Amino acid sequence: MKTNFMKINLTVAAFILIALSSCVSNRKANSLQRQIEQQKNEQTALLQKLDSIDAKRISKRNNGELDEVTDSVTYQYIKQLRESIQSRMQQYNAIASTGYKSRKKNKKALEYFAHVSTLYKADLENALFFDELLAANTFAKLNTAVFFGSGQYKIESNTQAEKMLGSVTEEVLSFAAKHSDRVLHASFIVLGYADEENFTPGSELYKDLAKNVSESSPSRVQLNVEMSNKRANSITSILRDQYRLQRSNYPITNLSNSFISIGKGEQLPAGKITDYKAIDERRRVVLIYWSVLPKMK
Repeated sequence: MKTNFMKINLTVAAFILIALSSCVSNRKANSLQRQIEQQKNEQTALLQKLDSIDAKRISKRNNGELDEVTDSVTYQYIKQLRESIQSRMQQYNAIASTGYKSRKKNKKALEYFAHVSTLYKADLENALFFDELLAANTFAKLNTAVFFGSGQYKIESNTQAEKMLGSVTEEVLSFAAKHSDRVLHASFIVLGYADEENFTPGSELYKDLAKNVSESSPSRVQLNVEMSNKRANSITSILRDQYRLQRSNYPITNLSNSFISIGKGEQLPAGKITDYKAIDERRRVVLIYWSVLPKMK
């Protein structure tokens, strides 16, 4: 009688252990499922943010308001992150398909969730950085008539130019200061343009421009390239000075910089204008692009 009673107790205990084990397994399975759904929702929201950033990139590029380097870096970042998110989604589906019956697989799933959580934080920070950069006024179009007279490219002393270009460098430094925890590089790209104006052979301006052209009898096109290049250089010089003057006001330790000046000559400035004339003040412009790009984590 006593033996039968003990057998019954052992059987009941076994059933209880099995039930408890089943409850624990179910709780673990439910917990894993919740984590998958949470991370899937985060990744989906991140994809939507990337779509918004890409739309800003394309809009600025099509309007001629984005330099090629920033456009390329942003595009590559978006492309790579999208591919990573797609890979994560596939991994979530693979984890869910196991049914959470293996303790070893559950442990690996938890390790994967922790890994993705760390990646997600960095991905979101980077996405928000590019979103803010593309929302900033990173482009300026200057009519050279404001700074140069006809046939001129030197700026002797121009308070208006210093004020206008100083506001550009201040925008750059202010933006960089908001992200001073990153390693950043600020770039200034200055593009000079010219229309199809002719130059009088033998004149002082003609000789001044021609001395930097390799051919002995340079064409109008070549001379206008040189004119646009010199005007871009003059603007770049002021940008450098303003950046140097303002840099001490922003104690940013991890910020490098570069200045690039290019003369585009008679090429048409990028943008929405389609009715340019041969002799056209709207073609005698200088375009300034600035960007602050991070060293990606």
